[in-house]
Amino acid sequence: MKIESIVIMLDRFGGKNKPDYSIIIRGDGKVFYEGRKNVGTIGFAEKNISEEKVLSLLSEFKKIDFFSLDKNFVNNNSQEYNSISISLSTDGSNNMKIKKISFSDNAEEVPDSLKELSNKIDKVVNSSEWVNNKKIEKEKKFSKKIKKILNDKNTVILFTSILVVIIILSVSGILYYQKDSFTNVEKSPSVLVLTTASAVRSYKDYDVKTVFERGDTIYIYTEYANIKTVDKNSRCNLSLKISIMCEGEIYYSQILNKTLVGNNSHAWFITTDKNWKIGNYTISLTLLDILTGNSTTAKTFFDLIENTPDILVLTTASNVRGYQDYDIETNFKQGDRIYVYCEYADVTTFEKGNLCNISLSLNVTTDGVLYFSNVVNKTTVGNNTHVWWFTTDSSWMNNTVYTVTLYLMDKSSGKSTISEGHFFIS
Repeated sequence: MKIESIVIMLDRFGGKNKPDYSIIIRGDGKVFYEGRKNVGTIGFAEKNISEEKVLSLLSEFKKIDFFSLDKNFVNNNSQEYNSISISLSTDGSNNMKIKKISFSDNAEEVPDSLKELSNKIDKVVNSSEWVNNKKIEKEKKFSKKIKKILNDKNTVILFTSILVVIIILSVSGILYYQKDSFTNVEKSPSVLVLTTASAVRSYKDYDVKTVFERGDTIYIYTEYANIKTVDKNSRCNLSLKISIMCEGEIYYSQILNKTLVGNNSHAWFITTDKNWKIGNYTISLTLLDILTGNSTTAKTFFDLIENTPDILVLTTASNVRGYQDYDIETNFKQGDRIYVYCEYADVTTFEKGNLCNISLSLNVTTDGVLYFSNVVNKTTVGNNTHVWWFTTDSSWMNNTVYTVTLYLMDKSSGKSTISEGHFFIS
């Protein structure tokens, strides 16, 4: 197992007046924080921790046999307590393992080891520097003092007079320095486009798509603006952080740094496989202009569904020489050899697209009487074709139309499809 493939995630969904935030730790030591409410730092923050600390956390997961624990210890009847989820994703030797466990502070059956693990994650990354709420408490105390002062009428009159003087001086200063003030304002970066697509050819040339089948390649396209540039607008210093999540689990994450402006766009492509669960996915993009320190975020969504196999070609032929090389024929005589050629697509594949698990069932009938039947099980992909052949004899009726029925079953997804063709024996 490569340490770079490890992803640890801690989510605390605060109850009443409880901290609400999430922490993501990558195997390379990169830590991402998002504060949502009741915390000292609202929004996004990042830091780095050592590889030793990541390994120490991983050993804690192994110590409690994390992958063997139940997935849910949540008490749905209480809103006074924290709801916590811990996720661990590892990928080694083509064996990806992902596990998420959710629990409530007040759930009686939750193991103490899970609570201790959540606290250790906080301790290793020193999340208190973001979560600590002392600043908010100071602001509340200051607000109480202001209210007490404002209850004194004489004090209100004095403060009002001072405020009027300050406003007059401020307006005068703004008018005097108006030109310089406006020219020195730094614009915040903005994400103009964030979408999924079936193909991206070039700038502004892409095919929007939001529903994909497992095994598809998903393109993500973005356009952005208001990036500070130097060297006559040819260079910048920009960070693009993208992540793809489903039900709290991370399936893809990348941080990209760009120093050339170009056309202010970028595209990613990711190929899904059997480890991607069926469901709705969220794509989050954080754009940071390092030269100004300003940042912005954007989100988009897509759905991943099971593959539906498709029969592209089903025909009879007088001869088949190879892939897409055959002589179509639908009129035969008794004693002729009849070839049945088929091509199919969109079956579930694994082992880098080289293997599959499908069944091809072919029947030839007329008026409910079966004249030929064969079932083929295929485990290798190849060029997604198959050929049958059989020779007719005196038992086959003349001047009759025969129906060829092909039933394709994708055993990996449980999906199937059917197609029919016809030929005539004169």
